[in-house]
Amino acid sequence: MSYGTASLVYIISTIFGILLFFEVIGPSFYTKDWPHTEERPPSIFFFTLIGKIETVEEWMSFFIENINDQNENYLQTEDLKKKAIHDFTIESYQLSKKAIRKVKLNLIAHFFFYISFCSLLLMVYIGIVDHFCSWSSFTMTIPIIIFLIFLYIEYRLIKKAVKS
Repeated sequence: MSYGTASLVYIISTIFGILLFFEVIGPSFYTKDWPHTEERPPSIFFFTLIGKIETVEEWMSFFIENINDQNENYLQTEDLKKKAIHDFTIESYQLSKKAIRKVKLNLIAHFFFYISFCSLLLMVYIGIVDHFCSWSSFTMTIPIIIFLIFLYIEYRLIKKAVKS
């Protein structure tokens, strides 16, 4: 492997790792399994569904019987409790789905960073060997051994992730 090839592998794997990492730390708007009901509001917890409500008065009207009343008669506690339990159950399911997806993406990003690190080590090694001595088959055994060690570590990491 030449220095240019190692550099290219390093740059590409670093870029993919960073892009995946940004996806992992960014917000997730997973709503694929959200039950479709005509119930209003669609959720009292999930901010993207709350944000679809046009005005604050409309949002308040879900919880106050007569918004123009001075006393602001709030809905019955039992009704709010049922709605909160329902929405909390759905939201906790959604959060678990989001977390599982983010863990998988993090594992893939981790893999790209291992490749990036191996490429960086290889570039350093090629530079040192090129500067101090000529190439031989013996001088390539060290980076191959390092690469195999990183592959083994990555294999164990993937195996652990699949098992869990």
